Amino acid sequence: MTSGGMRAVTLAVVAAVGLTVTALAGCGGQAAQGAPAPTRAAATQVLVPRPPPKTPQTRDGALEFLYAYVAERDRAYITNDDSVVIAYSSPACPCTGLIKEKLTQRRADGLIAVGPTDTLAHITQIGRWEEHGAQRKIGLEIEVPPVDVQNKTGRVVLHEDALIQRELFTLSYDRDHWIIEDSIGYRRPKPQ
Repeated sequence: MTSGGMRAVTLAVVAAVGLTVTALAGCGGQAAQGAPAPTRAAATQVLVPRPPPKTPQTRDGALEFLYAYVAERDRAYITNDDSVVIAYSSPACPCTGLIKEKLTQRRADGLIAVGPTDTLAHITQIGRWEEHGAQRKIGLEIEVPPVDVQNKTGRVVLHEDALIQRELFTLSYDRDHWIIEDSIGYRRPKPQ
């Protein structure tokens, strides 16, 4: 499959990238006006776990890997299941520890994240590909929809407004797929 084809397929399934922000961002403002309130039932519409894809040691292979990672990271936050997403990162990667810590706490507190079912988050920009010895760096800009975090009764305990998230990934290649060595990012409110 070409990188363009993979990109189109992946964008279709990246339905809740905003859920990744719960590990990295603080709370936002108010509920979106005119939008139906998300329900706990919406959280049951999730993707099947997807292990890291075997991709070539090329820029296109790295992008295919990162699109799959973003989709799997979102699935992890929807389901509070970190069992597969951690396979995308090196055990020493700080983002792996953040994801495990956040999801462990959310499971203990009985919380789930729910995004709007009619809004697809999507990657809006792909940054420059940089080679640093055995490592590669590439940045992504992701448009993130608003997210509500609900408790067991369905009460919203945290609302996060729509964001633009920029993330710089440091990758290395291991046998037949890429590995995330580090990920740093920042978020800003999405302009209205």
